[in-house]
This record gives sequence, C-alpha cells and structure tokens, in this order.
Amino acid sequence: MVPLVVVLAVAAWLAGTMSGLVPAGQSRISLVVIGAACTALSAALPLWQRRRANTARVDAVQAAKAARAELRVALSDTLDPFAHLLGRLTTARGPAKSQLRGEAISLAVAALAGLAHEQRARVCVFLLHDDPPTLRPERFSGRSGAPTASFTADTPGGAGALGIARGAGWLYIPDVAVQAPPFWLDDERQYRCVLLGPLAAAERSRGLLTIDTPEPNALDGIDVALVRLLATLLATALSI
Repeated sequence: MVPLVVVLAVAAWLAGTMSGLVPAGQSRISLVVIGAACTALSAALPLWQRRRANTARVDAVQAAKAARAELRVALSDTLDPFAHLLGRLTTARGPAKSQLRGEAISLAVAALAGLAHEQRARVCVFLLHDDPPTLRPERFSGRSGAPTASFTADTPGGAGALGIARGAGWLYIPDVAVQAPPFWLDDERQYRCVLLGPLAAAERSRGLLTIDTPEPNALDGIDVALVRLLATLLATALSI
C-alpha cells in the first residue's frame, strides 16, 4: 500500500509540473485531470486501508467473543452430565459402578473429540493396570483408527508413557516431524500433532489421555485448561 501511495503522489506532482509546461488546450486539461485523480487516490487509499483494518479488528473481536461463548456452552454441556454421573458413582455398587465408569470414559472422550472436531482429532484413553504397570488402550473417539499400542517399562516408549501417566506433566508436540514424541500410539503413525497428559486424581494415576490430529499445529486453539479439567474429572470418576 505505501509504495502505491508514493507512486500516485509522484505521478500527481509530475502531472501538475508538466501541465504548466504544455500549451493551453486539451493536453493541459488532461494532465490537470490526471494530477487531480492521482492526488485524490493517494489521499483516499490510506483512509480505505484504515477502514479495512478497523473492520478486521471488529470482526476479530466478535469472533473471539463467539468462541468464548461456544466454549462456555461446551463447558456447561460437558460438566453438567459429569457432575450427575459422579453423584451416581458415589452410591453405585458392584457391576453398576463399573458401568458408570465406562460411561464416564465415553463421555470424556466424546466431549474432547467434539471440542476439536474441526481438526479431525482423535482422543484416546489408556488405563493403567498393575503387576506389572501396564498402559492399555481402553477407548477412543473422533477420527477413525483405534490406538493399538500397550506400554510397559520394557516396551519401546513405555518408560515415557508411564512417566506421563504417573504425573510427569502434560506434553504438547505441535509437529512430530520436528520433535519426535516419546512414544507412538499406533503402528501407522499417521498423526502430526499430539497432546499427552495424565489421568490423575488425589495423587493417584489412573491412566493416560491423548489427543492427536493428522495436521501439524492443529491443537493450538484448543483450551488445554479445559482438557486438563476433563482429565481430572475422569480420573476422579475412575477413583470412586
């Protein structure tokens, strides 16, 4: 935009200068008109650019407000069923408790997959089993392709998977082609972006939660705080 304004201003100056050098007549009138047009355009273009910038700023603010509103709705729609399910778990016994825990897993993976559905995300839950400590895929939702890896301390990547599951912290890898993950969730390795974190509550690990997408950097917009909240709620449900 700046080079164009400069060119128009120079053209206006040249047209004005040359109009004073040519004899009166059609040529002078044409140069005057050209000079006036260039002057008007050089003044109007910055104003037009500023208006575009203001419009874009307003649109960005409105989009951010809409995104926050959608997040609040998603949060409410997810937490209300979870709260009801946790209440039922506290009084359930025997097979009913196991069934409700399965419902909690399904609810969590479906909710998280819905939050990142535009990125074709796949959400996986690996549960931690004892003697020996083993992470096994329990359930997934979102993009097709079930996770196939199980992890023990002596399997490739097993130490890293168990470390994250036991509360080593959340790990976000925007592009696995740039930063290799500590372990892979399946043999196909078709995903490029992955978020990994523990299912832990009351200082006890229940497993591992993962979200992956086929495109790099696709999880930048997902609310990690909400993901961690749902992971904690799921771990709580599995601990009751």
